[in-house]
Amino acid sequence: MTMESISYDEVLKFSDYDGKNNIVKLKTHFIWRNHLCLVFELLSYNLYDLIKNTRYHGVSLKLTRKFAYQILLALKFLSEPELNVIHCDLKPENILLCNSKRSAIKLVDFGSSCQVGHRIYQYIQSRFYRSFEVLIGMPYDQAIDIWSLGCILVELHTGEPLFNGADEFDQVNKIVEILGMPPANILDKGYKTGKFFMKIQPPFGLKSRSTYTNDANNNFPYYVLRRLAQNQRQTSSSSSSAATCEQQRAQYLPPGTRKLYHILGVDSGGPFGRRRGEAGHTTGDYLQFLNLVLQMLDYNPARRIKPEQALRHAFFQQLNGGRKKGDGETYVTYSSTGGGSYKESSFAGRGGDCHQADCNLSPPESAFGRTLNASDSCSGFITAAAALTSARRQIQERASSFGGIATASASSGTIPCQDAPTTR
Repeated sequence: MTMESISYDEVLKFSDYDGKNNIVKLKTHFIWRNHLCLVFELLSYNLYDLIKNTRYHGVSLKLTRKFAYQILLALKFLSEPELNVIHCDLKPENILLCNSKRSAIKLVDFGSSCQVGHRIYQYIQSRFYRSFEVLIGMPYDQAIDIWSLGCILVELHTGEPLFNGADEFDQVNKIVEILGMPPANILDKGYKTGKFFMKIQPPFGLKSRSTYTNDANNNFPYYVLRRLAQNQRQTSSSSSSAATCEQQRAQYLPPGTRKLYHILGVDSGGPFGRRRGEAGHTTGDYLQFLNLVLQMLDYNPARRIKPEQALRHAFFQQLNGGRKKGDGETYVTYSSTGGGSYKESSFAGRGGDCHQADCNLSPPESAFGRTLNASDSCSGFITAAAALTSARRQIQERASSFGGIATASASSGTIPCQDAPTTR
């Protein structure tokens, strides 16, 4: 976060001082070697660590519901007229548990964020969670965070990214596999649409394709997917790379044939049948979840569900209905001793029976999952703890005890956002 891009007073506007909006709390700030350093509250593991500690089997639908509701509250707060903030990098790594034994979470890392109407960066969002309008180069608004949330919710429950593209071309093809072909009026608005789709114009002045198909509503012009990354093959220096690329593209399913219905296991006991027979994982529960996610993944940003609408969705009826005293709460427990474990428990009040799903895992890498570095950061957010010298040891010890330290040079410009070197 550069000092030019956002002032400290603007940061204070959405820092979560009352704890109700699920935004990381800003504790203090200081200047170090011309860097603006922001010190945030100490938080616990991020949701990617949580998924990893389930052996990528995902968490229950009940816990997914609790996380979804809290994230939507945060996005609703950011969409308030006086803020109008787009997070621009919503992903499991940027959603942290407040306590390793509770399900409360907060959003962190606003290094790529901007306000609606004041977009700073073209290249935003981590690839797996990048919205379709950003991929094709359309103007974007807060709807891109809702798209990211839809991807996150599926990953939380299944344990695997919904769209795990190796590059942007692969990403678009995997989106189309599940969601089908985007509307032509959406593709017309993207300046990068030609990278992924070909526009077919009518031959000889024809306005309808009914001559060639049985669909009388299929009019010209229309779009088809580029099944081969032609631009990549042209720039490839080796024939083997081109062959590998071509082989990969040939493996794509026709548009819309890989159904989210089956990925979630709506009528088969959840993903791979792992939740068959568990309470709260009925076909009705899954149909509500499916409906919510599909509204979050609408190609049309204007039609995509808004945070306030999503909070009233039937999927959250159990939460919105209010809970009586003593009703169950979900706890997430980590143990770093011995082999390490992840437990998701549902307690009836404080002393009732509990249901636990245990996975024996290696201990977490650190209190925050992965080691933070510049490659994990976008648009000027880098960690200060690694840069502090021994002369600033006292500041280093103090700063490292908080959940987020951000620095950026006010004179050297911003760090361009790049895809992480990992597959994510």
